[in-house]
Amino acid sequence: MTPEEMERVMNFIIERQEQFTNQLAEQQAILSQQQMLVGTLIESQNTLTATVQQIADSHSQRLNRHDERFAETQESINSLTRTVERYINARGSNGSGGNGTGGSDAGF
Repeated sequence: MTPEEMERVMNFIIERQEQFTNQLAEQQAILSQQQMLVGTLIESQNTLTATVQQIADSHSQRLNRHDERFAETQESINSLTRTVERYINARGSNGSGGNGTGGSDAGF
């Protein structure tokens, strides 16, 4: 190999090494940026998860209160139904025939 050929080969190797070094630096910069983005996404995901959990807890509490109020309302309706049934039974047993005229209110 002549000195000129050796110099060309060496220049080629040096140029390729410079290109490789530049590409590696670019890739490292991209990787660094992506790592920051992943960190931001993780923080956002954690915040979103916490918010969704708070909303779920709030809805659960509201549903529990609703169930309690529904049970209270149901008991009130049952009590009213029993009262009306007693009233109707009392009106029917006093001889009025249940026509709503005359008779006593049987203590109501």
